[in-house]
Amino acid sequence: MHIKMKDFEPSTESKKNILGHEDVYYQSVSTALDKMNAWLADNPVDLISVETVTLPNIHNNMEEGTTDTELAASNYVVWYQFVRLWYR
Repeated sequence: MHIKMKDFEPSTESKKNILGHEDVYYQSVSTALDKMNAWLADNPVDLISVETVTLPNIHNNMEEGTTDTELAASNYVVWYQFVRLWYR
């Protein structure tokens, strides 16, 4: 049986600032846990481990998200947390 992984990222939400412009915010990492728990309820798997992962710049245009093997961290670095589930 193969080991698999699934990542659960906090969602984004837009809010208008005091100038009326849309600002994008990332929800808390607990929303990622809620997504993971909902997925586990629908997908009974052999759970190996759950971890919180922190990576830089996963939402930049030049990056491929949580599974990117090379993430750039240059002048302006933003770190993002998400939950990774390892299972069979």
